[in-house]
Amino acid sequence: MGKGDGEQDDGVLLNQLNDLRDLINKAITSGLDSTQEGLIRASAKALCSLFNDAADKLADMTETWETQLKDQVDTVNNILTSLRDLNISIRDADIRGDAALELRDQRNLLLDTLSQHMKIDVTYSMEDVGGRPHGGEAHGQAGHRRQKHAH
Repeated sequence: MGKGDGEQDDGVLLNQLNDLRDLINKAITSGLDSTQEGLIRASAKALCSLFNDAADKLADMTETWETQLKDQVDTVNNILTSLRDLNISIRDADIRGDAALELRDQRNLLLDTLSQHMKIDVTYSMEDVGGRPHGGEAHGQAGHRRQKHAH
């Protein structure tokens, strides 16, 4: 855990653990009577309660992080699917001889959005389609023209 409440929780756990240790040491050195046994049980029960509370908090945090991760993965997958579809549309437009500028602009906006989620390097390459060069396919690594980097 970090600063703030986490440190306070760590201190409470440590204090309770030290209390239990001290009670057990006292029972070892002076003998165990029913009063000391009750104190040891109560201290151990309090320590278990603190550990259970900490475990519940960790489970909640884990669930929260897993949900956020799933949401981010879904978002990135949706962006990638849209990019794939746009690349197909751009390729088809290039084959027809259209410039597909609006499609390319849409793709650039999606690439900008994707770069907010991860580091990406975008390059464009020319592809020979039916005897004439065609550009516009966005690829993930080395090339020329456009590069995007996440911040």
